[in-house]
Amino acid sequence: MDTKEDILDAIEDQGERVFGWLVDEYERHERGPVWYAISFLVGVALILYALITQNFLFAIILVMFGVIIGLSTLRDPERILFQVTTRGVAVGHLFVPFKELKDFWIVYEPPYVKNLYIEHKNALTPRIVVPIDDADPVDVRRALLEYLNEDGRTEEPLGDLLGRVLKL
Repeated sequence: MDTKEDILDAIEDQGERVFGWLVDEYERHERGPVWYAISFLVGVALILYALITQNFLFAIILVMFGVIIGLSTLRDPERILFQVTTRGVAVGHLFVPFKELKDFWIVYEPPYVKNLYIEHKNALTPRIVVPIDDADPVDVRRALLEYLNEDGRTEEPLGDLLGRVLKL
């Protein structure tokens, strides 16, 4: 596992650091036994439906989804460094220059949602979602406005909302 210093050294040539913080690799949800029981029953029902309708690809995807959820439950997420430099955005070892980014927006509704969303110019590239955690959203916004346009959105994307509510 790389330390914060290793990551900082790796992106030294990618501009001067404006701000940054450590974030979890993915959000860890607190799931109780009822959640697992309901998920198991829904999963079995969907797999049976897929087999009855001879949709074997759907059955395989469902099994893979269950395995991924199970494996992510067994390990703790790694802490990775997110930072904004004068030339772009870095998340761990991934660096994206500002010329490839379209805009950003912040959804700050504590304690439920505290995220920074950064959209790529290429619509096929997934957006960057970064938990703000203890960072000041006003300072983050002010710093990013020097490099990117702000999108007028104030709501969490539907996919993120469903993932949070369903604890996926």
